[in-house]
Order: sequence, then C-alpha cells, then structure tokens
Amino acid sequence: MKLNNLLWLAGITSAVAQEGDAQTPLSQTVALDNLRVEVTFPEYHQDKNGVQVADLVNGVDTELDIQVTNNEASEIVLGGIGGSVLEKPAKGAKEPKVFVNLTTATLGPLTIKPGATESIRHQLTGLNLAPYDFDLALVLLAQYQEQLAAIQVGPLPVSIYDPPISSLDPRLLLIELILVATVGAVGYFGVYKLLLPYLGVAPAPKKKAKKSGSSTPTSGASSGVNANGKGYDESWIPEHHLRMKKKN
Repeated sequence: MKLNNLLWLAGITSAVAQEGDAQTPLSQTVALDNLRVEVTFPEYHQDKNGVQVADLVNGVDTELDIQVTNNEASEIVLGGIGGSVLEKPAKGAKEPKVFVNLTTATLGPLTIKPGATESIRHQLTGLNLAPYDFDLALVLLAQYQEQLAAIQVGPLPVSIYDPPISSLDPRLLLIELILVATVGAVGYFGVYKLLLPYLGVAPAPKKKAKKSGSSTPTSGASSGVNANGKGYDESWIPEHHLRMKKKN
C-alpha cells in the first residue's frame, strides 16, 4: 500500500467542490460507488420541511461520528478527511459556491475489509463563520487497489450559530457599565436641565456650611462690660448701699 500518496491526495481537497474545474486531479482517482458513508452530528434541529439540520457553534469543536461500510471487492485504507462549507445554491444555479475550505486532517490510516463497517471519530474545529445556513461537503481520502480515492460525502445541511454570551463575560459587563452611566447622565440632564425649568420648579439651593471659630461680640452687654465703665451693673444693687459708697 502506498500510503504516502495520501499526502499528495490531501492537496486536492480544496478543489472537490469547485465548479467546472477541468484541471482538478480528481480524474486521477478511482470511484468507489459501493462505499457507504453516514455522518452523525451531536446536535440537530428540523427545518420547516422536516429535514434534519446539524447545529454547529463558532469556536466550539464538534465531534463527528462517521460510519463507513465497505461493499467493494477489496479493502480500502482511509488516510485523511477534508471538505468545504458551501453556500446554499441559488435558484437556477447548477453548482453550489464554495464559501470556505476546511483544513485537511489525517485519519488513521484505517483499513476496512470488504463487507466490514468501521466508525471514525473526527473533530470539526476552527469554525468562525457568519451565523447562517450552509451545506457541508466532506471528502474522505483513501487508497483502493494501489489507486487513490476521494469519497465525497454530502452536501449535509448545517446551521452556524454564535456561542451564547455569559452574564459574567467582561465585555458584557463593560457594556452594561457604559449603558448605566449613559442613562444616568441623560436622566440627570433631562430632569434638572429640561424638565424642572419647563415646569417652573427651581432646584433646591445648596446649603452653605457654617464657619467654625469664635464669634465676635456685637455689644458691650454681651462682652460682660457695662457701659458705665465699672465692669458691673448697678441696677441690681440696693439704693442705700450705693448712697453709703458715695459718702465714703
């Protein structure tokens, strides 16, 4: 088995879904019409026509379960997997348009005897596409009777989603903080600068803080010194005591 030829075969994966490419080396590969391949995705939903559509999330690895049944006369050796994400064909279009090619990955090599079925686990990684409905076309790269084979699987309908945002995501918290600050500023301006003047209500004036320190006397009585210059008030002294002082 010339398994090293699979490295060359990996280079043709990007051309599998190209439209009308006469130079594609696929003509150099053998067709395996009796090979059956089924791909199972972990998550599905049904569209309006009842067709199962696989759910793929950007940035999240998706494990594919690939069942391969060899109904050919000889064994096959799987060595790689690739493919393309295709746009939904427009009305009247003969072939779908390639949106992005997938990176070719190595499998095994895995030998499948005639009449046998093997299950392959493959991680679909690196998705970063616009949330939309696409078709997924996979290509299994194999060797059969000393010849190369590219087994096309699909197109399989898929829907691309963005991952849900956590409430603790720093980006979301920053947006919430900016939103609260903006709403607060707009609310303050609207109430104190627009609404209250419009209603004729003046905002309450700010209270001035009292100055600390000793107060200055405003009159002679408050300072404890009488206007007669004697330092006491004679009005409360009995009159006969005053006359006695004058005689002395």
